[in-house]
Amino acid sequence: MGWSRRLRMAIELPLEAIRTIPPLVLIPFFLMWFGRGPRAQFSILALYCFFMLTINTLEAINNVRPSRLNFALTLGASRGQIFRTVVLPSIVPELTGGIRVAIGTSWGIQVVAELMGTPWGIGKVFELSRAFQALDLIIIGIIWI
Repeated sequence: MGWSRRLRMAIELPLEAIRTIPPLVLIPFFLMWFGRGPRAQFSILALYCFFMLTINTLEAINNVRPSRLNFALTLGASRGQIFRTVVLPSIVPELTGGIRVAIGTSWGIQVVAELMGTPWGIGKVFELSRAFQALDLIIIGIIWI
């Protein structure tokens, strides 16, 4: 997507618009569509991570230094060779950062999804601990996360 200008121009605006919707707002809709259980949780996390990592990948490809691309073109590399040997190695550091952020944020979304949609999980432990004022269980749950 990031390598093709036409595809990027067609997809970037809708992706950015959808990305502005907080994933926590979508949890009730996913619970209605998929029911209470792990399928709804997995769906909301997959959707969130997909949009976050897609935007991150597009930006990483856009941030590849033009001098590296020009150097590869000067050496006679094809578009495929440039993508494999210049672009992919150049975007790995940014992708790693995006994956870390997505994993960290998805933990919080998972806890909220468990609070709202399942009768089990760490979110339910938090809810029951709050109801019974068991602060020690809440602290243990936070450490566990």
